[in-house]
Amino acid sequence: MHILVVDDEQVSRIKMKTLLGLFGRCRTAENGQEALRRFEEALSAEDPYRLVTLDIEMPDLSGTEVLLEMRRLERDHGITPARRAKIIMVTSHSDKDQVMACIHSGCDDYIAKPINQQLIVGKLGQMGFRKTPSPSAVARDSAISANTIFKDINRALRSGELQLPLQPQISMTFRQLMNANADMQQIVALIEKDMVIAAKVIRIANSALYRGFDPALNTQQAISRLGLTVTEQTVTALANQRLYVTDQRRFRPLLESLWQHSLAAAHAAQCIEAAGRCRLDLDAFVAGLMHDIGALALIQIIAEMEKRNRYPDPVNTQAMTDTVQTHHATFGGNLLKKWNFAHAYVQATLDHHSNGNRPFGDANSAVVHLANLMAKAVGFHGMDRAVVENLAQSPSARYLQLGKPQLDNIESDIRGRLATAQEMLNTGGVDQ
Repeated sequence: MHILVVDDEQVSRIKMKTLLGLFGRCRTAENGQEALRRFEEALSAEDPYRLVTLDIEMPDLSGTEVLLEMRRLERDHGITPARRAKIIMVTSHSDKDQVMACIHSGCDDYIAKPINQQLIVGKLGQMGFRKTPSPSAVARDSAISANTIFKDINRALRSGELQLPLQPQISMTFRQLMNANADMQQIVALIEKDMVIAAKVIRIANSALYRGFDPALNTQQAISRLGLTVTEQTVTALANQRLYVTDQRRFRPLLESLWQHSLAAAHAAQCIEAAGRCRLDLDAFVAGLMHDIGALALIQIIAEMEKRNRYPDPVNTQAMTDTVQTHHATFGGNLLKKWNFAHAYVQATLDHHSNGNRPFGDANSAVVHLANLMAKAVGFHGMDRAVVENLAQSPSARYLQLGKPQLDNIESDIRGRLATAQEMLNTGGVDQ
């Protein structure tokens, strides 16, 4: 719940904020002009105050004048009487005529100073406010906050205040070289520009999964052993892993979980493609790896906004989750367009949370959709903690004609691949 405390006396302001902070997010204003500015900003952001305590006697505008203006602002923004803020007038003396004037002007109640905690808690209870909000109230507040966050993100991006994440240069150039049928020396030269990635490519080529009789001693030997397709997948994964880092401590576990989910989905997509004998217009591994790129971008932007003190308090976790889950597929599809990915990747990203109401247009989207579910089924949930039940009945499994025995085999294959991949990519930490 969004609460505004308006009082020109600092002691009264602090005391009221401390008390009302038990009921929700509490902001303060020390005069009428500041109160009206905050009130209008909240209405414009579609996160209006639900409770206002308003001192009657203030130096610039009286409480009655502020009250009348707040009610006018609500009408101008289309707020119905049933949805408008509850406004409690605060007076230093119980002047009956003054109190009646405020009631006629649209206040909901009044209290006299000094503030009696038991009295005000009782009044708030009569208005339906509780210290511990009901689940429906929490969901409602989170939805409003999520809407505000996404609007702020769009405003910040349009104004140039914040920038979208950039595609790792090495991934983009590798894809361009592959499309141009570049020779081995060009690819070796590209990888060796990043010595950390080059060293890891060599290490992976010498891992239990790929090693031969003799060790790969340099980048060219490693590429020859892995093959160009696996090398591209490996470089893409290593480069993208660097996007999942932040200097904002509280966001790190979330980004690490999202990275683990994306890597699991990449391997799942490969396994599904092989089991379903699908003919795809994309690289299944890369499509699985990129399917949640919108979630990554939104979390990084929210972390940056919080770092810049865009909001007075840390972003509510539920509101952030709602923002990401609601918008990440569309946001990710648009980001892949900006990064010049082929249409098949964009569409698969847009469709990966489809509920089956609209049929899949092709196997590309179905494979990525099922890969997202199977990554969760093997324990890598990302941001979505929903339990995955009966994969065989999912719209993507039905589209690909994969039954439970096949899905069980795919799941076993995914677990085996991930055990090796996590060791090879060192997913517990990212080299800077």
